Amino acid sequence: MFYEGRIQNFKQFKSLSELVSEIQSSFYTSCLYWCKDNDLIIGVANDQSTCEGVLEAALLNLSSGTMVDSLTLGWIKKHEWEDSIRKCFDNPFGSASIPFLYENETVVKREIETKSWFTCGCCGSSFKSNYKEQEKFGQDVGYGICPECENWYS
Repeated sequence: MFYEGRIQNFKQFKSLSELVSEIQSSFYTSCLYWCKDNDLIIGVANDQSTCEGVLEAALLNLSSGTMVDSLTLGWIKKHEWEDSIRKCFDNPFGSASIPFLYENETVVKREIETKSWFTCGCCGSSFKSNYKEQEKFGQDVGYGICPECENWYS
């Protein structure tokens, strides 16, 4: 994900509503926006590949240290952003999350060795792997290529 390695600042908000209002007006690539929402600490990072693309947000569960989803905010009406972000965190398939680490309390990086559940982007089956093994396939967060389908990608 593009947010990895470029976060330099952390900006805290009192609520998810306040956070969403801020990113609607300015959403910097070097900043991790976060707030507490009930028992959850929600992080939102700009995940655009360039400043010319559609607005993409990496949704991070800072309570558990996992990336929950990558949400294309550019495809969602602005008045629906808060509800859409909250629904991603309520997703029962959150076990497909990718773990990440803080480095020097400023840089967020994926934990590449930790095993997590992935969904195969080829056949749709669930399997356990880690980011280091799946990185070569270039799939979105939570997706990879299972061992049975790897021969199609060799």
